[in-house]
Amino acid sequence: EEEIEHHETVLYDRILPVMTQPFDLTTHLKEGNPLCCAWEETIGLDERLQSFMKHRYLFVFEVMDFIHTRENAKASLKHLTKHNGWRKIAWAFLRPNKDDANGGGYVRTGQKLRLQLYKYKNFWFWQKGRHLQRRDTCDAWHQWRARAWKPYKATLSVTIQGVARPPERLVQQRAFMPWEREEGESELAMTMRKKEFQDKRQANPQQEGALDKTRLGKKWIGATGKWCRVPNSPMHKLETDYRGCFVLAFSTFGTFLACAVAGHRRYKIRIFNVANGSEVKTLDGHYEIVYDMQWGMEREEILSGLEEALAGKQREEEKGAGVGGLSKEEEEGGDQADKTAQMGPLLVSASADTTARVWNVEDASLVASCHHPSYVYAARFCPGPDGVKGETQLEKAMSACQYVVTGCYDSNLRLWDVRAETVGDSAHAQIIKLVEGHLSHINSVVLDTNMTKLYSADGAGVIRVWSLARHSFDLIKEVEEPEVKGDAINCLRLDRSGKHLVLLARDNMVRMMDTERWQVTHRFSGLRSSLHQIRCDLSPDGKFLMSGSEDGQVFVWNTDTGEQDTSVPRERMPHLRGLVTDVAWNPAERIIACCSFSRKHPVIVQKYERDADVMAVEEMAEDEVRDVLQGQFSELAEAFKRMDKSGDGKLQLDEFRDGVMSLESDVTEMQIFRMFKTIAGGTDEIELDEFIRRFAPAGTAEEIRTNTAIEKARRRHSQTRDATTRKTATLGLLEELSDTRRRPRVDGGGVGEPTNSGHRRQLPPISST
Repeated sequence: EEEIEHHETVLYDRILPVMTQPFDLTTHLKEGNPLCCAWEETIGLDERLQSFMKHRYLFVFEVMDFIHTRENAKASLKHLTKHNGWRKIAWAFLRPNKDDANGGGYVRTGQKLRLQLYKYKNFWFWQKGRHLQRRDTCDAWHQWRARAWKPYKATLSVTIQGVARPPERLVQQRAFMPWEREEGESELAMTMRKKEFQDKRQANPQQEGALDKTRLGKKWIGATGKWCRVPNSPMHKLETDYRGCFVLAFSTFGTFLACAVAGHRRYKIRIFNVANGSEVKTLDGHYEIVYDMQWGMEREEILSGLEEALAGKQREEEKGAGVGGLSKEEEEGGDQADKTAQMGPLLVSASADTTARVWNVEDASLVASCHHPSYVYAARFCPGPDGVKGETQLEKAMSACQYVVTGCYDSNLRLWDVRAETVGDSAHAQIIKLVEGHLSHINSVVLDTNMTKLYSADGAGVIRVWSLARHSFDLIKEVEEPEVKGDAINCLRLDRSGKHLVLLARDNMVRMMDTERWQVTHRFSGLRSSLHQIRCDLSPDGKFLMSGSEDGQVFVWNTDTGEQDTSVPRERMPHLRGLVTDVAWNPAERIIACCSFSRKHPVIVQKYERDADVMAVEEMAEDEVRDVLQGQFSELAEAFKRMDKSGDGKLQLDEFRDGVMSLESDVTEMQIFRMFKTIAGGTDEIELDEFIRRFAPAGTAEEIRTNTAIEKARRRHSQTRDATTRKTATLGLLEELSDTRRRPRVDGGGVGEPTNSGHRRQLPPISST
């Protein structure tokens, strides 16, 4: 109805022309055959047929040909300049509504109509009016208005018919019809995969609307005792939209990843399952770019809290058996807990469309909308006036997501009540408090782990610390660091202990401050952040700091040393096209995500793999060490002795590696690193005797000592035998020399030998030794 009303009120001057495919005459010009050009094509106009029947419209047809430059160079050049590269042959017209004085009526739709073709007429310069000089109209229209029509010896057969608009069709080549949409090869394949996924969901309607809660892990990294590692292997490439993705946010347990993507006109939030990379939900409602997001409670938290509540209730019932039932307040509290348990994980988003929205991700519904007078740059969940309270996890999760704090372009903080009972069906949240104090727009807001303090940073480089006790928002501290004074602070991050605050300013530097002394302890350089909104993130254990950059790189630093982390080679780190606007660290797994605000750039998700980390030093279980080196301890002890250059019975890492590699076993270098870490413990060297005692089977040490004693005895025996042989040879030489001295002279003289000159050469005396 809106379309009909639009066509009835708006009268178009013209509709853009549509061209057919060329007809090849060379295949039809045969002797004895009549010249007949048959296109047999459907020219689709995305307009209503009734509109053409009610108003004075005119269909104009033109028969044209390409100019062939090889026929006549001068004539071709003339036609090229005069007719814009076309040779005009003939034209025809059709009046679909012949409501003239003769009363012709409407044309017959669905039947073939035969139209007379006319020749083109040349106009003199005094005949060219203003309408002939317009370039946005066709020549046939001017010929029809001239009324001096000269018939062309041919006719044109056409059929006008109204058809139902075909469904939208994707084509990989050029689109020819209004209902066709051109897509590239990669986009077309991605669209086809999406269509297959939608078909599967339609085939299983019971699965539609349910979140895919496939999990990788069930505990925090800090709870499992695992060390955070820099991810080194690609995991997923998640589809975004035309302008890419601007902000990322992992859920509480790292199950989901929220991506704020930007399209041509709409800005959506796509929810992906981290385990399999599938898109589970789409939150559609923002009209401008999304600047910030934060997750609230997650389904598993609610379920665990509900189980605790039910268990506590059961214990109370068992304890007070025979006593009356629950009170009215307890029943209302139980009903409220059931409603909250039915609600899925919450997500708050801040956008440039002057709103901050709270979403229920379970059913992709809007819970509350907070309207501001200007752009909203930051948003965080906030507990009630009494803080986070409750005995069960369910109650704590409910109390932590009752309010929202936002930072706006007008330099003010706002506190909003987003509880379901106060918002109502209108979903318009009520503002509770307006906090002034900043002199520039607020770019980032962060709360500590206990949700008792709020940190806010503005575009002038000023950080303010507020107290959330009873929602007083009393100013605790105003930090004006001289190094960032006057530079906008893009992002604030606080570690779990609350002792270190990370701030990223637009001066190509990330700084870490001590929240007790408020002094800069570390400076992290290398990135480029001077013009755009770039964000950073801390690892769950606070050991690593990751940040995006304006040159498309992702930087990781060690927070203890302040140096860039070198555990992952540069070529294995993500390299994105354009700006790396945001990075996020999964709170439950060794997974990171990074996004780029560039055309159709996917979100890159990387995970940590031990096999790809040659510098892995994680400890190996002692049983695993025994299994790897089973039956090789004797040979390994001999190899270690050969490698022990100092002879103190202790091995360094390189000596241990060379000794294990000399066994020609299938042990990888990564396993050698892990074995050395397990054997050495907290030191940097291994004692050979201690290693044999702890890991070798019973009796191996005795066997090694016996073999060592036998080898020493053999060496002593060999050395003794060699010494006896050398002593016997020396004594024989001495006896021979003694016999030579006692030999009688030939000439009867003394000791000596005759010479040619008649003199005698004296022999040296033989010592008693």
